[in-house]
Amino acid sequence: MREKQGQSQNTGPSCKTLTLADHLAARKGGWFHIERIDGRTVVTVHRPGAPTEVIFCLSPGHANQVRQALTDAGLAGLVEGSL
Repeated sequence: MREKQGQSQNTGPSCKTLTLADHLAARKGGWFHIERIDGRTVVTVHRPGAPTEVIFCLSPGHANQVRQALTDAGLAGLVEGSL
């Protein structure tokens, strides 16, 4: 029996491609992402049932402390540009 080439089982109209942010948003504890804006590190925190929190970091060390505290609290993180 020959296999059909070029076809995937996951290409139907009901199958949608999720982004990494979509996967992180599905986490129960929330998630955060870190990015550089105008040379400054900014951490944006997304917690279920809470407004989005934006933290403007004072230094790279401060950004690392914020990241570690959020990770310790059970949030997953994404650093923009790291992929």
